[in-house]
Amino acid sequence: RYIFWLEKQSETQTALHVKHDQLKEYVIEPKNQHDTITIGWTETPGDGFKALQLLRRMQAFFAGTEIETENSADVVLIESEPAHIILAQSEDDAWLRVQNALRASTYSVDKIDQDKKHFIIKQAKESGFFSKLAFKSRYAVEIVPATDAKKTRINVLSARGNLLEHADTLTVLYALAAELRRN
Repeated sequence: RYIFWLEKQSETQTALHVKHDQLKEYVIEPKNQHDTITIGWTETPGDGFKALQLLRRMQAFFAGTEIETENSADVVLIESEPAHIILAQSEDDAWLRVQNALRASTYSVDKIDQDKKHFIIKQAKESGFFSKLAFKSRYAVEIVPATDAKKTRINVLSARGNLLEHADTLTVLYALAAELRRN
């Protein structure tokens, strides 16, 4: 959750402050069949980076511009809809780099379709009761040429190739961009 407050700086300036607070759900599995599953919420430290991202999006919205965040020389994450990553590599080089980044991320690769330039992925590396459920979200990571021939665009779609909600797309793109920057 976000907390906002305004502070008057002068007659013509007002400061907007944003704080991010966070709650995380926890599940304690029973040790034997006579115990019950315990579910609850615990407060965790807020994420200052999320607050900064929200401020950037607000600034871009009011200014009517695109948002670029967390950019490095060869990985550019565009948060404006439709969110995507621009990778400063040819399509073939990007394919291998994205494949390695996905394997290092919290997602597992279910299927690779090199003809369509798609990776079908799902959330992985979970343990416990919820890891056994079959309705995990699946996504398609699509690699297509960007407008510049030396660059590649990375899109995230539903596993069937449809557009996703902006927040779902960003979740996958944040994880992928982090891994691409490490490689």
